[in-house]
Amino acid sequence: MNRSFRFHYGWIIVFVSFTALLVGNGSRVPFGVFFKPMIGEFGWDRASASLAVSIGVLVYGLLQPLMGKAVDHFGARRVVIASTFATGIGTVLIAATSDLWQLYISYGIIASIGAGGLGFTTLTVLIANWFSTRRGLAMGISQAGFPASQLFMVPLSMFLIVSFGWRMSWAILAILFVTLMLPLSIYLLKGHPADLGLRPYGSAAAPVSRTGASAPAAGARREKRTSLTQAMRTASFWQLAFGYGVCGFTVSMVTTHLVAYASDVKISEVDAANALGLMGGLNIVGTMLIGALTDRIGNKNPLAFIYFTRGIAFIILLAVTNVGMLYLFAAVFGFAFLATVPPTAGLSADLYGRGSLGVIYGTVSLSHQTGGAIGAYLAGAIFDTSGSYHVAFVIGTVACFAAAAASYTIKEKRVPDAVAAA
Repeated sequence: MNRSFRFHYGWIIVFVSFTALLVGNGSRVPFGVFFKPMIGEFGWDRASASLAVSIGVLVYGLLQPLMGKAVDHFGARRVVIASTFATGIGTVLIAATSDLWQLYISYGIIASIGAGGLGFTTLTVLIANWFSTRRGLAMGISQAGFPASQLFMVPLSMFLIVSFGWRMSWAILAILFVTLMLPLSIYLLKGHPADLGLRPYGSAAAPVSRTGASAPAAGARREKRTSLTQAMRTASFWQLAFGYGVCGFTVSMVTTHLVAYASDVKISEVDAANALGLMGGLNIVGTMLIGALTDRIGNKNPLAFIYFTRGIAFIILLAVTNVGMLYLFAAVFGFAFLATVPPTAGLSADLYGRGSLGVIYGTVSLSHQTGGAIGAYLAGAIFDTSGSYHVAFVIGTVACFAAAAASYTIKEKRVPDAVAAA
């Protein structure tokens, strides 16, 4: 059999990573369709309810550097198993919510801790460990799990709410998450190729044993390790962080408030939920295409293009008055929705190497979640003050174009994952 056609276990890791993102974000991305039923039952204002999302994305973000360190030191398998339980527990507790503080704890803290461990940092390190080549494609496929969550979980949640009410819907989702993810993390997830006596996909390094040892050789190679402090002294780090902050700001704003905004302009909540699902479907396409493209032309130009496209989408959003315009926005924004992740993760690995990728990318991701916390709450506060989302969406438009400029001016270069040992 031709060795070039042999299946590599790294693609199993891609599948597990895809599913982890689908599950981890399954309690987060449908929140917009639960938004009006919950505030309608309890009489909450939009800013107060949106604060749960802000707390959640902030907790998620603060955890990313810690999750990066945990994965670097303890391995992805333990992190993913614990996070699966946290996601399930937090989600079922949302179903029992009767006051805002309970929503803040169940959704904002517990479920978000679970999502943090099943998030981009953990899975970026996994893919970087398993792939030396085709990394962009592998990143793109695995991280399409987030928009897949949106594509499937949003319509499913709307169906469950209509059929069983919002409380039972959260409980059903909790059972689904644990049932889907726990067996995969226990039986299939491996943190390193060495755990199976394999090399990373595309690696020309010496074979490794099941203990991770490789045959010593002259000119042996070791991982390039750039510290977080060293990375933070570079302009590229802050350009990545700024763009990711804008990504989180605009994504959180849209996913939290789009259904409510559509309802305000007399578009049905079902049509708005379908638009969120369409957004997720297009993002699967966008994430995979951008991931594959980065393998060919590098990362910074695709990243700048994504932010520019997102700015155009916000201009469309400002003009939405009917279902057709809403779907057009969903298609354009969906393509760029989280297609930022493969090039941002790729730039982090290329600029700083894999040695400390967990903590470096985790810290960059903190800006994403900080932006998300601001975006969700700010849009709600602006609506409560002015009765309109217009100002919030204008801010989102300007921020996207600024992120495009910052990304385009990154000095892209590749730092080898390994350097010759002394």
